[in-house]
Amino acid sequence: MTRLMITILVFSNDTKIQQLGPFPSEKVCTDLGKLMYETMMRTRGETGPVFTFSCAQST
Repeated sequence: MTRLMITILVFSNDTKIQQLGPFPSEKVCTDLGKLMYETMMRTRGETGPVFTFSCAQST
């Protein structure tokens, strides 16, 4: 069974990896990732943490 997950890597003084999911479809996974990225871009500070997102399938 394929599981769609979003992985978030937060770069800061305390670097963290967080996974969200599984999601029911690739579209849901991708749309949520885009929304999270857009929100981060609107709310980030000058020295705030840096986020990277990826949507991946695992079996």
